[in-house]
Amino acid sequence: MIQKFQTRLWALTYNFAWPDYVWLFGSKLANLSLAVPVVGYLILFNDSVAQHINFSELSGQNPRYFLISNEWRLRSLYFGLIFMGLSNLLYRLRRPFVMRFGTSRPEYVETMFRNALVNTYVHLHEQIRYTGYDAFTRYGKYYDAEWDSFLDTAIGRRVEGNRQRDPIESHWASAKSKFESLLKGILIETYFRESRKRRFSLCFCILFGAIGLFLTLVPSADLFVRVLSVIFVGPSSEV
Repeated sequence: MIQKFQTRLWALTYNFAWPDYVWLFGSKLANLSLAVPVVGYLILFNDSVAQHINFSELSGQNPRYFLISNEWRLRSLYFGLIFMGLSNLLYRLRRPFVMRFGTSRPEYVETMFRNALVNTYVHLHEQIRYTGYDAFTRYGKYYDAEWDSFLDTAIGRRVEGNRQRDPIESHWASAKSKFESLLKGILIETYFRESRKRRFSLCFCILFGAIGLFLTLVPSADLFVRVLSVIFVGPSSEV
């Protein structure tokens, strides 16, 4: 049992990466929440607005059950969006560089395979082979001979005897077509290892995002409880 738990904990730690949590701090709602400090302030501290946003027609004037008052419903929504905005801002500042080209592995691979040039793959290959770490995925365990063949095709390099000539012409399109699986494997390996970096910042993004999501859901839960109380119990007779 302990060994099984340790194995699951290791797998969770090993795969702890940014793409799995983008829905929390990189969503459209999180992006829009950046405007809350200005817009939200005008709403929250506007008495006329606060008096009208009480859903009295929907939930009744005096519901028997409720979680928070009308004023705290607005405050909860406001601060929830503030926390979501903080998580989104931290995500924009601290996310790994590969996340700028795709928030998921397929998106990153498609974007890079379509736009990257041979020099990019040379850099990525060097990162995989010469940074002192073994391959993180099976895609990074390609043969160096296959890489050399790709490079020869990509830059039009020809070798005669022991003397290597300078590149004569580019055969990049042919190399991409012939070695597509190799190049996509390099991109997959790169995305996996790079998206696991800056985990300390990732933890804060998750924390702020989770707090923000909870606070924004509280008003909805309160309204749901109010409506149910009116439907099944009836409004309170207290004034």
